Parts: sequence; C-alpha cells; structure tokens
Amino acid sequence: MSTRLAARWLSSTGLRVRWLDAREVLRARSPGGATGPSSHLSAECACAPSAEVQRRLADAAVEVTITQGFIARDAQGDTVLLGRGGSDTSASYLASMLEARRLEIWTDVPGLFTSDPRRAASARLVPRLTYDEAAVLGALGARILHPRCLAPVKAAGIPLHIRWTRHPEVEGTIIDGCPPSDGLRAVTSRDKLCLVIMRRPRRWQPIGFMAGVARCFERHLISMDLVSSSTSEIRATVDLAADPAAAERLPGVLRDLSIVCEPALHPDVMCVSIVGTAISSALEHISGCLRLFATPKVHLVSHAADDTHLSFVVDRDLGSALVTAVHDVLFSAGDGGARLGDRWSALKARSASAGLPLPPARPAATAPRAAMEMRS
Repeated sequence: MSTRLAARWLSSTGLRVRWLDAREVLRARSPGGATGPSSHLSAECACAPSAEVQRRLADAAVEVTITQGFIARDAQGDTVLLGRGGSDTSASYLASMLEARRLEIWTDVPGLFTSDPRRAASARLVPRLTYDEAAVLGALGARILHPRCLAPVKAAGIPLHIRWTRHPEVEGTIIDGCPPSDGLRAVTSRDKLCLVIMRRPRRWQPIGFMAGVARCFERHLISMDLVSSSTSEIRATVDLAADPAAAERLPGVLRDLSIVCEPALHPDVMCVSIVGTAISSALEHISGCLRLFATPKVHLVSHAADDTHLSFVVDRDLGSALVTAVHDVLFSAGDGGARLGDRWSALKARSASAGLPLPPARPAATAPRAAMEMRS
C-alpha cells in the first residue's frame, strides 16, 4: 500500500513512474533445503545478473521504478519474508540482478560510525570500509546495516553507499572492495544476548566435550555465538536478536546439556566488541582501555580467529556506559589506524542549525530507502 501511494504521489509531480511488485522479480529459494518457518520468515533469493529483469526495467519512457523491500515469492507462489535486514537485502538483490553501478541506502544517520552515535556523541563517521569490515560491524551490533545485504553486492563488485536523508551533500560511508588496512574501526555492543555456562569435572585434555556440547545446540537449531573453553568449562553466548525464536528452544538445549555437563543460563548479559582489521597488531593501543574492565565482572573474553574483534561479555546494566568509555579511550587521542570523518556531535549541530529534526535517542526501526544506478 505504501509503495502504491508513493508511486501515485510521484506521478502527481510529473515524473513517469512504474510501480513494480517485488515478488515478480525476487524468487526465493530455501537454503540447504530448509523447510518450515525459516523458509517463509528468513528466505534467500537467487540474485545472479538477469537479462530478463534488466529488459523489464529498461523502458526509456519510465523515469522512476518503485517497489517493495522485505518480500519475495517462493516456488509454490507463496509470499515469503527475507528476515532481519530484509529491506536492505532486497535492494542488494536487485542491484546484483540489474548489474548496477552502485547501490545507495538512505537512512536517518550519515553512515557507519566508530560507535553508536545515539549513545556516544563523540562517535566519528567512518568514510570507507571493505565489504568484510562492514559485515563484521553489522554482525556485532552496528544497527545501520545488516550483514546479509552485503553478500550480493560483494559478489557482484557493486559499491554500497550509506547516505543521510537530512543532508544529501554528506558523502556518508562507502563500502566496496578497497584494500583493507590494519587498525581499529569501531566499538560496538549487542544487548540481546544470553550466556550459557557448561561445567564438568576437570580432566586433562578431555575428548569429546566440545563435540557433545555442539551437538546439543545443533539438535535444537541454535547457533553458538561467542565461545570460550577450558578443560572443565565451556561458555557460549546466544544472540537472541539474530534468532528471537531461540529463547523458546533454549530450555530443550539445557535439558540435553545436563546429560554431558552441568549447564547454567545467565540471561542478562551484553557484549562489548572492539572491532577492526588485524586487531592483534593494535594490542598496545587497546591496552589503554583494559583498566575499564577491572570493575565490571567479565563473564567471557573472545578473540576472533580471523583477528577482526576482541569481545567482552559483561552484565547488561553495565554495558552502555562501558561502550562509551571504551570508545572515548580508543578514539579520542587517535583514529586507531583508520581515516575518520566528522564527529556525530558536529554533524548533529549542522542539522540543528539547518532547522531539521534529528532522529530520536532510540528510534523505532524503519525501512530504509534504496536507490540504484545502472551500469551503462
């Protein structure tokens, strides 16, 4: 309905507008033969370059095509949803099929920042990232962009621009195939986590403990997020934002775990992550903020195997202040190896001086607008 209204309004301004049902071009496939709710609520689509779709949208008499995000059609003709980040992912699918020169996502902040700008006014705009860096930031809590939307444009080599609706002249963040550079990129957080602690009597080099634990999670289709282990204990987080239904399946996991260990659930935790490229090369710089973790109880520390983040799991009620403090230590004196843009406070002042409304402190999620520029 909203896209029909938008198409009608744009037509009234004199533009030649085409309204397109996204389900006519986005065809869902079930990854790995998945069935049940996941195939309808978190579907994936084929997005190889499509001459058919390109011909369909190549009408010179049409200036603007408007369509929907978040929906597709499966092989049975049913409407399916694309899951979290579905609107951005729809735009990415279409950009790949159309072999677009670039994909633009317009939203209420200028781009990706060194921290959540609604929590840290000192957060600085990150002008450029690689696809992989942006995916890590999205997975670890950067709310502007969901990592699912990056795979199609990365495969097609299409740059993705995040732009600011309030100030189109601000370049925002460009995500493309630029060569990665070592250094810190951001401090992120996720607060919809729970921690599972699994203990058993200490043994030297136990065989099968991790495998037995992993099977319990696999049996109930729950992914272990951050993991830390010793000879007698395994700790793992579950990201309930990535899989809200996991909360209903966790009791079954705990029952199965009780056969191989003594499990305990800690529901009120959050993760603070220092994100970058070749994190281990920045340990001297990171060491300055470690004293901030002396007071809060740290339940788990995880260093990513690909050296992209160092994460700390703490009690949820301590996390927000900790994120701001860690960010200010890491990014106040230097940029951690990244070339950074303006602070959010300066960009916010620009909007205020222009008399434009600012986004609320914690806005409700809204579907972003996307635009694509075709390759000639």
